[in-house]
Amino acid sequence: MHPFVARKSIGKTAALVMGCVAFVVIGLALIGVFGDLPSKRAPTWWVLLIGWVATLFFGFCGVSHTVNLLGPSEQLRVDHRGVLWRPWSAKLIPWSEIVEVKISTVDRYRDIVLKLHDPAKYHRTSMSRFFANGGRTFSSRDVHISLLGTDRKFDDAISAINHFRT
Repeated sequence: MHPFVARKSIGKTAALVMGCVAFVVIGLALIGVFGDLPSKRAPTWWVLLIGWVATLFFGFCGVSHTVNLLGPSEQLRVDHRGVLWRPWSAKLIPWSEIVEVKISTVDRYRDIVLKLHDPAKYHRTSMSRFFANGGRTFSSRDVHISLLGTDRKFDDAISAINHFRT
């Protein structure tokens, strides 16, 4: 079997960026950057809070997705040596370091979860470290692999992991 490679999908990532821009514009409108809102049904403080939260959150997400477009195209590689998941680490995680592979499901969305002997060995010092540290609270230091925004399917990735891990 050939190595499994999932590359970022420029179209899907661009759609995420455009969605973020739309929510930033809505947030700015709620703040009042484009003038007063035509309706004053909600309390002013509530509208301002929602506007600021939307602007800051979706602005940050939009910048993050835009930076992601500029990085390496290859996001996930699974081969006989191990797993390379670029959003987590620039280093390949060898099969000997992977204790367990699980599937995490939230609604109908699935992640591949890798439990590692020592996750700190495979971190890089970038924004991924910030996100991963926050995620550790919920994931017990596991590596969550999402194929959102890539050109490959979840089932193909699981098949490759099962094939190469044995």
